[in-house]
Amino acid sequence: MNRIVAFFFALSALIGTLEAQEASSLSVGHWIRAKGALEGAGVFAAGEVEVVQPESSESLTGSVTGSLEGGAFFLLGVRVATDARTTFEGVSPEALAGKRVKVSGRLRAGGEFLARRVSARDPGRDRVEGRIDAIESAGESLKLVVLNFEVRVAAKSKLELDLPLGALKLAAPRSSAIETPARDDDDRVRGSIRLGEDWVLGGLVEYDSENRGNFDLDDARARDRSEHFLSLRAELVWTPSDSTLFLASYEHSEDWRQEQNKPDLQVSEGHFKQAYGYFNQLLFGWDLQVGRAEYHESRRWLYNTELDGVRLLRSWQGLNFDLSVTSKLADGSARDEDSTNLMAYVGGGTPKRGWALWGMDRDNRESASEHTQHYGARLLGAWLPASDVWAEASLLRGDSAGKNVSASAFDVGATWSPDFLGPFSLIGGYAFAAGDSTPLDSDSSTFRQTGFQDNKGKLASATSLKYYGELLDPELSNLGILTVGVGLKLEKRTTLSLLAHQYMLDQAQDALYGSNLRATPDGVHPELGWEYDLVFGTKRWTSWQVEFVLGMFEPGAAFPGGDTAYLGALQVKYRF
Repeated sequence: MNRIVAFFFALSALIGTLEAQEASSLSVGHWIRAKGALEGAGVFAAGEVEVVQPESSESLTGSVTGSLEGGAFFLLGVRVATDARTTFEGVSPEALAGKRVKVSGRLRAGGEFLARRVSARDPGRDRVEGRIDAIESAGESLKLVVLNFEVRVAAKSKLELDLPLGALKLAAPRSSAIETPARDDDDRVRGSIRLGEDWVLGGLVEYDSENRGNFDLDDARARDRSEHFLSLRAELVWTPSDSTLFLASYEHSEDWRQEQNKPDLQVSEGHFKQAYGYFNQLLFGWDLQVGRAEYHESRRWLYNTELDGVRLLRSWQGLNFDLSVTSKLADGSARDEDSTNLMAYVGGGTPKRGWALWGMDRDNRESASEHTQHYGARLLGAWLPASDVWAEASLLRGDSAGKNVSASAFDVGATWSPDFLGPFSLIGGYAFAAGDSTPLDSDSSTFRQTGFQDNKGKLASATSLKYYGELLDPELSNLGILTVGVGLKLEKRTTLSLLAHQYMLDQAQDALYGSNLRATPDGVHPELGWEYDLVFGTKRWTSWQVEFVLGMFEPGAAFPGGDTAYLGALQVKYRF
């Protein structure tokens, strides 16, 4: 009898525990099923949250929107990709538009959802299921990051539970192993042509037009230039198993250049962009990549290039590791082809807020006296309310051209998008790299970037823009750059950005590293001038990307008597 009473007391306590759990008791790592509706781009309002043991697949439930192209469609605003291993239950892949479905699979690193199963569902509430990657308190509500969604739920709302929260396991952070190693979203191909069970072909057609006016800052000299660039890239992917991928990408380009007082120039060339094998968890939990591959990070401040070598990647204990030994075997500068690069990148955080430490050793002692090391740290993402923050800090050490190098640089800023600004965002930042005040000494304090940088990123923009100036586009070296601007969301994935950049040399010199200008500073004054850029970008359509740029540079005291320079550029990309 006593055992029966004790059992009922324990059962009552368990029921009371289950009833008492509120959303405010949730932790990062809990696996939830949020039921509700999409409120806006990436924002999901949950009226009910169920907490369960972690599943092997993440899932989305809702009505398919957008047109079906090459096996891809949109669900809850997320691009869903399918491949030869995707199964369909109760619905055909040819008739998905408007249908209500549940998609099970996993979210890729680039934000695309890879479907393993697509099944028909009856009318009901939409649903997002996956691991809680971050939790932020917002007054009487909570913001949960799940599958890159901001899931909003009342802090005091009751949770649906089968077991007390303490008895439910926490899910490990999402693995970064690949279906796709880190890819540049601007250069991504869709892979829409199936050539068999495990073979997929995709491509990218790109057209660029650029008109440069007065880049020598001298109206009296006729040296304006126009250039048209057309390229076609084909990418073939073979996935013989869930853990193995082989990729080959070849690009052919045509470049037409017209310049005043010079003969027209046309250049045709072709080369392999990428050719590698990728093996998932091959070495003690590490992914192995071998061959020519794209090395890319979101701001392109460290690298955005193709390199040949061996690369190890792993996610462990909430950290992402990327280690590599590389060089360039062909299609590179003499410096790149003669250099051996050791690179390490370690990052952590959540899909919306991350940090990283990195280091790079570049050894070119074969054809030049150069052996340098870059070290750095960064913060990226929503580290401040309603903001997208970037903060870079880097040190340069080593030997270059017979000099001992010791220099530093930083780049900090944010885009601020509070609700009361509506579709507008404010942009502000400052970047600085030290220069050498005594260039004839045996030591150098001039900072140089890695040589693999591209300095392009998204500043409240649909497409990536050159954040140090579309016209000048300098390397961050012996330079301070103040940036202010405003971004405007016009419609779905379409933006208009207005940016102003002020340039100031750290030490007055007659050189400006990496700049598009043909003129050089006078070596006396540090004030280079101001640049103003207007950038329109859209990814409104699944396969298309369009960007239009107008730029103007007003020279400062470092260019005495200098005239205004102008830039007009158009870029169109089509993916298949």
